[in-house]
Amino acid sequence: MSVKTRQVDFRELTKRESFTRDARHSLHSYPAKLLPNIPYFFLHSGILKDGGIVLDPFCGTGTVLLEASLSGRKTLGAEINPLATMITEVKMAKLGAKQLQNAHLAIKGLIPKQHDFPLPTFPNIDHWFYPHVQEQLQRLLEAVEQLPNAATRKFMLLCYSSTVRQVSLADPRLSVPVRLRHDQYDAGHMFYEQTNKRLRKLKRINVFRVFDDTVIANISRIAQSNFQGASRFDGLANSIATLPDYCKERNLLGKIDSVITSPPYCGAQKYLRSTSLQLYWLGLVDKEKMGDLHAHSLGREHYPKEEYSQLMATKIPDADSLLADIFEENPLRAHIASHYLIEMFDSLKIIWKCLRNGGKLVLVMGNNTICNREFRTSDFVTHMAKQIGFKMSLHFVDDIRSRGLMTARNKTASIINSEHVLVFQKI
Repeated sequence: MSVKTRQVDFRELTKRESFTRDARHSLHSYPAKLLPNIPYFFLHSGILKDGGIVLDPFCGTGTVLLEASLSGRKTLGAEINPLATMITEVKMAKLGAKQLQNAHLAIKGLIPKQHDFPLPTFPNIDHWFYPHVQEQLQRLLEAVEQLPNAATRKFMLLCYSSTVRQVSLADPRLSVPVRLRHDQYDAGHMFYEQTNKRLRKLKRINVFRVFDDTVIANISRIAQSNFQGASRFDGLANSIATLPDYCKERNLLGKIDSVITSPPYCGAQKYLRSTSLQLYWLGLVDKEKMGDLHAHSLGREHYPKEEYSQLMATKIPDADSLLADIFEENPLRAHIASHYLIEMFDSLKIIWKCLRNGGKLVLVMGNNTICNREFRTSDFVTHMAKQIGFKMSLHFVDDIRSRGLMTARNKTASIINSEHVLVFQKI
């Protein structure tokens, strides 16, 4: 028996429940973040079991984990992007405004008069930062890294990460770094004066003042937050691939009560590239590690030509028929989509393994077009889930209102303007 699709508005549904967005959700920007109203709805609607353990195997910046912790549940996550992991850890940490204010004062006294350490090595650093910005960023980082308390230091590094992007030459209107140029727009264009004004500002910008403003704003968010730190946060695996071993070490395999997650979409947002400037400045990656992270990221788009000379079968009849058609026109895009579905199948098997019998999976997906052909990711994922041993119980569709999500992931794709929220049960 098929499940009826229901059109909903999660903002409106949670508005009736007096949902208040916790200020910690805004500690750091990140592309295509999950709407907090969605996990809140499922955590408070009776659809999921009260209490128990909630897992998000693609946790990004911890939206699900924070909402689950606020609901009194134990939480566990997995995430491959080291910056997203840091954001989540800071969100979930026990932090006090006074403690952070004292650390902020301490940093001011620790900033060296000149930088004594080499600048980070990453591609085209001079392309992205003016020389005086590089020098000030390095001096500031040397001071922050001297803070003795780990939780406080990570909070300040998060503020530093935000500062890095704000003082870079990357276009602030775009999530993926694209360098601003004075001739980027014609003189009569609406963005011409705005762009050149920003370039003039960056030539004389004071990195320390930008950092101070960011710290003050984030301390205010901590003070406003209803969250006092997660005593029931079980931590983070460094990717979904390592999740089974992580759960095994903690005796959690087969004991997760609920999974709420939004995996990267097919032709996904370029999360690693979007955060690359911060990742390099924070020393979280080098060129080799960045390549390795790309190679193990779900939804990636770069493959050597020899890998897509032949089309891989997904064993989903409708998908394979569509992909064969796409392959004739664009072998790379067909390979990206088929590889995505194969890896999603592997991910669903890991989730099934982690869930207890009767446990629920809430999966947030976006359909897309590939080479002007509709690619129904939600239908293909439903097919895979049923093969593995899940039973579908609910299917919601919610229109996307955030411009951060309404983005064409590549030039052959459409704008994703709605999300499918699928609810499965392990049987």
